[in-house]
Amino acid sequence: MAHQACMFETSTDTPCSVTFKNRKISLQKLLVVEGEAWVAIDGRFQNPNNAEYYINVCGQVSSLGNLSNCGEGSSACVLRADGTYINLGNFTTSPEYDDASNSVRLKYIGGTQCSNGKLWNSVIEFVCRPGHINSEPVLTRIDVTECRYEFEWQTAEACPEAQIDGTGCKVYDSNLGIDYDLNPLRSKTYEVDSGPYKFYLESANQLKIHHVPKIVILRKTLVFVK
Repeated sequence: MAHQACMFETSTDTPCSVTFKNRKISLQKLLVVEGEAWVAIDGRFQNPNNAEYYINVCGQVSSLGNLSNCGEGSSACVLRADGTYINLGNFTTSPEYDDASNSVRLKYIGGTQCSNGKLWNSVIEFVCRPGHINSEPVLTRIDVTECRYEFEWQTAEACPEAQIDGTGCKVYDSNLGIDYDLNPLRSKTYEVDSGPYKFYLESANQLKIHHVPKIVILRKTLVFVK
């Protein structure tokens, strides 16, 4: 499935980010601007309707693929086995940080009318999982009384943006509880073949560099700084 995600910060009045304790979480890279919408996995024990669930993050699904029948402005949609579509709500407000669950929640409202007169809506709970780059949303619950579909998405995009400095080829991220130690890499030589050229990377010890490089964490990337 092809997704072309938006790689820049939004300039709309409802940005796809949230700030808490002076730390920012941006979901903007999950916004699909071209291609196909995200398809959610049904994580319940049973799927009696054999339906398909489509989601975009801070954007519309109705403009992607063949989902125009989801309804104008729809950000989440269900395609039932009988071929009918249900609009699960539109993106109207910024995501919110929930301190109790340590997650980010994005709510879509104003969907198709439900059987009890309410309008279908949906909630996506984003959970920080370092390294989960190409993960998919999971349907966890359907609340018929509240006319709400609930999804969970474990992804690295839900991790706070931050820069953390380390020394001696070690760095510890206290927010994620992860200790990075690259010292085992210092006794080897690594070959990178780019086609016409080959590059050889050696450790600081082998190159006899007395200055120990510093490691910086930029969200999901380790960067060496000499």
